Amino acid sequence: VGCGLKSNEEACAGTFARATERALGKPVAWEVVGKNGANAKQMEEKFVPKIGEWCHARPDIIVLSVGVNNLLEMQRESNFEKDLTSLLRAITDKVDGHSCIVVLGMPPMSMFVALTPLLKLYAGRRAKQFNE
Repeated sequence: VGCGLKSNEEACAGTFARATERALGKPVAWEVVGKNGANAKQMEEKFVPKIGEWCHARPDIIVLSVGVNNLLEMQRESNFEKDLTSLLRAITDKVDGHSCIVVLGMPPMSMFVALTPLLKLYAGRRAKQFNE
């Protein structure tokens, strides 16, 4: 769940699921799998092996929100790019290329209320770099 939100229904996952239902004209099954604070490498290690234990063995769509924690850990963009590429390869291999993978861009970090003004400025600039 994103910072300041009460449930995944309010967050990106719920919003994406409702939009997909409207577009398809039928209900969709969705599930959020993740952990606050996990970076790209940790996501690959902890969650990719478990694809298939939840929901569907081969989901049609995987929406991936990753990078904020890499940024907050002050990783270099090159390290994030390497970890993200590895994560995407691992997911693709696990689902045998069946799933469409949607990677979300970095959110507007400069608007995060939990960050100090200086950290908002720094994180906002870094998020733009990570998105390039």
